[in-house]
Amino acid sequence: MRSNHRWSDRYKLFNNRRLRQVVLNRLVKQLEAAGSCRKRPETVMCLAAAKVLNEADKLKLIAHFKERRWIFLDDKQIQKSLEDVSRAGFENDIAVVVAKL
Repeated sequence: MRSNHRWSDRYKLFNNRRLRQVVLNRLVKQLEAAGSCRKRPETVMCLAAAKVLNEADKLKLIAHFKERRWIFLDDKQIQKSLEDVSRAGFENDIAVVVAKL
């Protein structure tokens, strides 16, 4: 699946392999330098999309991401994850606190 021109500029990291490699390599270097990750971590692209134009497009996105071993989170997965977090006990983690709001 290839993005049409209308969306290719918006989702550059998913459509431009060279740009994606440059950005991910630089991000890894920054995280390693800060001690925020282990050396040579595996990077995986992920897109969370609560709204997709239609079911056919959603199925295409799921297949496209699966083929590339990327992660695609649709509305159902996002909702389930937020519900799971909301049922969890106290967490001293800013992301969890924000998700519970």
